[in-house]
Formats: sequence, C-alpha cells, structure tokens
Amino acid sequence: MAQVGRNIDNHALAERAKELGVLVQPWFGLDELTLAIERKERELKMAEIEKETAGLPVHGYKPVQPAWALDLVNENKILEEKVLRQIDQHHFNSSVDGRAVAIARTKIEEGFMWLNRAVFQPSRVTLPEDKG
Repeated sequence: MAQVGRNIDNHALAERAKELGVLVQPWFGLDELTLAIERKERELKMAEIEKETAGLPVHGYKPVQPAWALDLVNENKILEEKVLRQIDQHHFNSSVDGRAVAIARTKIEEGFMWLNRAVFQPSRVTLPEDKG
C-alpha cells in the first residue's frame, strides 16, 4: 500500500513540475523533484513581488521599491487615516477650537508625509536644461 501512495505522490509532483515548467532530470528522486518545485515556486513568487512593487513613474523616486518599504508605507497610510478620522470627530464638535483642529490635521498629515519620505527617500531630479 505504501508504494501505491508514493506513486500517487510522485505523479502529483510530476504534474506540478510540468505545470510550473520545471526541467525534470532523469536522475531526480522524490527529494530532488520536491526541491526543484519549491525553488521554481519561490522564483515565481519573487517575480510576482517584483512586478507588484514597481514604483510610480514619479521623477525622483526609485522605479522599483522593495516590498518591505511598500508594506511599511501602506501601514503608515492606514494609521494616518485612523488618526485623521479621530481628528474629524473633533472638527464637527462646535465646543472645540476649529483652528487648532485644522492645525493638528495639517501637522499630522505633514508628519506622515515625512515618515513616508524617510522610507522612500526621493532624490532631486535632473531637468532638461541640466543636460549638456
């Protein structure tokens, strides 16, 4: 019975390898086949991450941002939105100084802008008249 189960596993692995385009060598055993499939899956995952992390076409920013930087800035954006919604609650309260709330909102937005710039680290841009 164990041999039948192993043959089914081998068949499933062989199908997965074919699906991924893994070049299967005649000397591959179960371990080599499994490792080759895992390696190919990691390569495909990394290619997908690199494709997803392409930066915006904005002058001064890197054309590709690492996944950790995008994750960090996205977390910052969520936190910023939560804080801004709390500030909005103060804005609609007539007993609260509206000017102070507006300043708080501006400072929070500015703080998160600087925090995100610290991660992405934009640089100065080259203008057409600089070439020559």
